[in-house]
Amino acid sequence: MSAFPRTSVPVSHDQQPVTDGYPPSASEWGPCERFQELKTHEDDWTVHVRPEQVVEIAFDGLQRSSRYPGGVALRFARVVRYRDDKTADQADTIETVRQIATRTG
Repeated sequence: MSAFPRTSVPVSHDQQPVTDGYPPSASEWGPCERFQELKTHEDDWTVHVRPEQVVEIAFDGLQRSSRYPGGVALRFARVVRYRDDKTADQADTIETVRQIATRTG
């Protein structure tokens, strides 16, 4: 467990496209099963999970956003990999994302 309470701050969202080849094969649903294990609740559009799984995200840019609580949004965010080698305490914070946004203008 964390030595201090941390809160996750949304800066992007993920949507599964409805195209040929979806839904994914059973082997591609592995991470979804993990998130089902971490699920605390869900509503019409969102599945809320305990902040335990570290996810490495790539993105094309950052912009200021009043839509997200952190004040920034990742542009064209995509999952690179699931980092089972890292704990939630080792994940970057919203402060790190804001610093990147400041550097990139």
